[in-house]
Amino acid sequence: MKRRNNKNCDKEFTETQQLKTENKDLKRQLAKLRKELIRSTIERADREAVLEDVERLERASQDKRIDKELNKKWKCYECAVGHLELHLVSRLDGMFYYRACNACKQRTKLKKYTSDVEGFTDES
Repeated sequence: MKRRNNKNCDKEFTETQQLKTENKDLKRQLAKLRKELIRSTIERADREAVLEDVERLERASQDKRIDKELNKKWKCYECAVGHLELHLVSRLDGMFYYRACNACKQRTKLKKYTSDVEGFTDES
């Protein structure tokens, strides 16, 4: 075995090796953190998509409930099958409306339209 003359050479070698291994470890850790960040971003996007779906379903169920209530409220009193839909009529002297059954020919008189009028429209 050969002996080295300079002891500082060994120290530099170990410091260099130590820096290299630290650098490798830091690169691995950085890669892990990047992957976790990507995963969490995807999970957040998935979570947001699920929340949006839940909100959409809640709105749909609320709309169905409102439709049922309106169907019950505006049920045709002649045939009892359909419901009275709101039909808007634009004239020179203002907006008017009448209600007509979607199942039979029953229809109400023409009345002045205000913002308080509620019911099913013929557009839906």
